[in-house]
Amino acid sequence: MRSDAELPAILSAGSAASAPGSTQIEMMGFPAESAVTGPADAERFLDWRVDNDADLIKIIVEDPAATEVPALSIESLAALVEGAHARGLLTVAHVVTAAAFDRGLDAGVDVLTHAPLDRALAPHTLERMRDQGTAVSPTLVMMRAMADARLGDHADAAFAVALDNVRAMLGAGITLIAGTDANETPFAPVHHGPSLHEELDYLITVGMTSAEAIRAVTSSAAEVWVAGVSRHRS
Repeated sequence: MRSDAELPAILSAGSAASAPGSTQIEMMGFPAESAVTGPADAERFLDWRVDNDADLIKIIVEDPAATEVPALSIESLAALVEGAHARGLLTVAHVVTAAAFDRGLDAGVDVLTHAPLDRALAPHTLERMRDQGTAVSPTLVMMRAMADARLGDHADAAFAVALDNVRAMLGAGITLIAGTDANETPFAPVHHGPSLHEELDYLITVGMTSAEAIRAVTSSAAEVWVAGVSRHRS
């Protein structure tokens, strides 16, 4: 399907790069090979993903100040992004706090996923995203599930922060694409299929027109993923 321009493109990253001892490895079953021990280990990880026919490189970007789980250093993140681009691969990062957004931008990641629940994105962060051409898949349906799973009575207030952050990104001219982070884990399940309709509803709630929301899951998404891959491979 990759070689047939008339068929839909299905792109996959496979295992994401994360720090040794990360939640992804210790609790979510990611293979040990996905642990990146430092900048010098980035090449080994990237070669492993290329050998497994990855179309994208996914990176777990944590905020060391907000979590006790291990986090990749900025140097490791930058080495992963630089090495991925050298191989013609797009990079996408898991970021769930405002500080993690900044770390992803520092590393030069192409696409950031999720929307911060903790605080508003700073104006300079929005400016950097726009200037760097960074796209965002806010996965609001997943942020709702995470807030409900983790934050108890504070869930509604935290989710309101996420909604406001996506409104701010939309107002700043950031490219937003629809995604759900659909999963069947017991922690914060998001069901495949219906969740995408919920995501489109959330995007309309934050200010997209219906047409813009449809583009976020079709042509805008295709431009980010397919054109982005083509750009780095040219």
